[in-house]
Parts: sequence; C-alpha cells; structure tokens
Amino acid sequence: MARSVQLVTTAILFALLAAACGGGGGSEAGSAPANLPVLRAVPGLAGQDRALDVDALSHDAPVASLTANLERWGFLGGREREFKGASQTLTDVISRTLAFRDAAGARAYVAFVADHAASYYGPGTVVHPVTSAGRVGFFVRGASCGCHRESPILVTVVSQRSRVSWLLVNGPGATRARAQALAAQMP
Repeated sequence: MARSVQLVTTAILFALLAAACGGGGGSEAGSAPANLPVLRAVPGLAGQDRALDVDALSHDAPVASLTANLERWGFLGGREREFKGASQTLTDVISRTLAFRDAAGARAYVAFVADHAASYYGPGTVVHPVTSAGRVGFFVRGASCGCHRESPILVTVVSQRSRVSWLLVNGPGATRARAQALAAQMP
C-alpha cells in the first residue's frame, strides 16, 4: 500500500513538474519519457520505441538493490528505441535515454552499471572508461560465450547533466569503433 501511494505521489509530482516546465521539452529533469530523444535511425534496421520505468530497468540485471537504487537516485523515466534486422554489420541496436532528478543520480546509475557489468553481461565482461560527445561513462564488452559465429555485445553508457545515454550494439560487424561512432550520435 505504501509503495503504491509513493508511486502515485511521484507520478503526480512528475506531471506537475512537466507542466511547470512547458511539457518537459526544455528541462533535463522534467522531460517526459515519451519526449526523451533517442537515436533516430540505424541504416538497414527497423526501430521500435518503448517507455522505460523502474520495473523495466530492474529486469536488466539480477541485482537485488537495483530497484531501490533507481528510486534513491531519482530516476524519472526513460525511453528506448530498439533497432533489429538482418544486416551484415549490426543486427540489434538499443538506444536509451534515461532521465534522473539531478546529475548525481545519473552519474550514480552509470557507475552502478560499470560496477555490476558482470551481472548484466556475464563473468569476463570488460569495462573501460570512455568519453562520448562530451559525456563521461563506460564502454562495456560483454563476456564471450565461446559460441561459433558469436557476435560481441558492446555497450556505451554515459551521462551528462541529469541524463544517461545508453547504446548497445550487436552483430557480426560490431566493433568498438562502430559502437563509439554510433554512440557519438546519441542525443
């Protein structure tokens, strides 16, 4: 009961904040998830959008503290566009933009992903610091499964102000250079 009251209160406060900021278009923290920008297009792949909430993000990795941390960090909402297709280069690309109440919350989320990368992508995952289009964060190469014709999972997760930009690329031609070039195009 207390959790549902808290969620309703948070939703009302978010709606009031968005209305006060002119619908959220001009405020980093006040951006409604439906209005958050994501990567527009990936050649040869079809895109599909969805809103991201605490529940969706908490299913990304089996870390018990993730849900509580998202709430503590002031996660307001997010948007994702997933591109899929049968390209010879990339077959799956996920662009996410996540909004937090403030920059500290966005940075905390990025650090959490880096600290728990093995929970997201398996033991043997490699994490490197990265800067992409002025945003600071991490580049993650998911653990190899050793499968024949395996395609690497490459993730860039960076923040600037109260927003997090997340890009996952996968496919037979997925390289760090391609992932970083696409990540630099993320809003």
